[in-house]
Amino acid sequence: MARKKMTTYVDEELLRSAKILAAKRDAKIYEIFEEALRRYLEKTGANGTHEWQPRPKIPLLSGGQDPTLGERFEEELYPS
Repeated sequence: MARKKMTTYVDEELLRSAKILAAKRDAKIYEIFEEALRRYLEKTGANGTHEWQPRPKIPLLSGGQDPTLGERFEEELYPS
């Protein structure tokens, strides 16, 4: 498989942990990131076989309803 070079930003602690894992496995850092990205894409169904779908948005209700209802519902539906 051909690889393409890329530049990105990564949280310092995340990079540190990935480097430690790579050293423990006697692996290259890119192999750790490739494995993690493959697992994430498989888990989310965005691995090239399924089209990525954004999270559904709840439209705000009109009338006398609470205008933040949609935002609060999404927070409950997708907790951080």
